[in-house]
Amino acid sequence: METRPYRSQRRASAAAETRRFVLEAALAAFGEHGYVKATIAGIAARADVAVNTVYASVGGKPQLLVALIEDAADSAFVGGVGLAASEPRTADEVFQRLEQVAAKLFLDHGWLLSEVYSIAGTDPAILQALQAAEARFAEVIAGAARQICALGELRPGLDAADAADVLWFYLGFRRWKALLDRGWSTDRARTWLTEQAAAAILLPAQRA
Repeated sequence: METRPYRSQRRASAAAETRRFVLEAALAAFGEHGYVKATIAGIAARADVAVNTVYASVGGKPQLLVALIEDAADSAFVGGVGLAASEPRTADEVFQRLEQVAAKLFLDHGWLLSEVYSIAGTDPAILQALQAAEARFAEVIAGAARQICALGELRPGLDAADAADVLWFYLGFRRWKALLDRGWSTDRARTWLTEQAAAAILLPAQRA
């Protein structure tokens, strides 16, 4: 005889799968039509679910976009991509790890981030989700700055807090988006900004 916990697990698994289908459909719809023109009906059709299911599993368009932002942040900052997996031995290793994080953000979720910046001011929930993602990235950057400082590879006159500010100046979302708006490719922007950040904070000998 089936037990209640087992039935609950099956329901939870089915709900999680439905949510995943809905979010995948929302991302595709936003990418094809833009956030403003995409419709819940269109998202439901893509996910092969009823319109009410979209609202029940995630919510309306703002909630869908917030969930996509949170999933993108989790993908970039959780697990082995972050900087806490092991202690780096050189500043170059720190920057390699930063580039891994940037690649997850800028290559895997580039369109989403660009769209979010365009419409963040239209809804407080979207703006809050964007700010939370930025805060998580800032924590990663601050950790990298502390590691480089501990390795003794910062330029004279800079401390970990200064280095974190400089890294954020070059590697934060807005600098990357500004270059994309000028026609740069995502990969070119990420690589150039990382190189400029390294040149700005590292001892000259470390830049060779």
